[in-house]
Amino acid sequence: MTREAIKNFEFEGLHYQLVFSARNSITLGVVAGRSARYQLPYDPFEKWGEQEHFVVEDIKALNAPVSLLRAVLQAIYDWIASERPGYFVFSASTDRKVPVYDRIADRIAARMGYSFVRDSSVFHFFRPHSGSPLGRLSPSQFQAGKIVMGSNTQG
Repeated sequence: MTREAIKNFEFEGLHYQLVFSARNSITLGVVAGRSARYQLPYDPFEKWGEQEHFVVEDIKALNAPVSLLRAVLQAIYDWIASERPGYFVFSASTDRKVPVYDRIADRIAARMGYSFVRDSSVFHFFRPHSGSPLGRLSPSQFQAGKIVMGSNTQG
């Protein structure tokens, strides 16, 4: 198990946090700020510091989302290089994000030596055993936590 880590970003007036959980789940969310296109919802408890925002929905708030995407991707590469997790996961919070995350998953897998499987909007990454023919798998090949290839099952 790796340690929890948080990377902070600011783009176009919005403050983002990229959270790497101790269980190897990666989540990006808006935590503060406002942009010309988006403002966090009003929270009456915010003045007491008891309520924190962490918005993961597709808010379409950035004029140049590619800059944020590059920074997030580099932070993921850095985290993988330092922690070397055997497994990690992230998910798309909306259907609109799935094709983008699919391309990101391809890049991460190719650059960092991982294989992955997408199950709906959840991307599961793992390091295959040396010499393993596993590459990108379909959801039907990834059942109940086991990789299914033909008649051979690996757990």
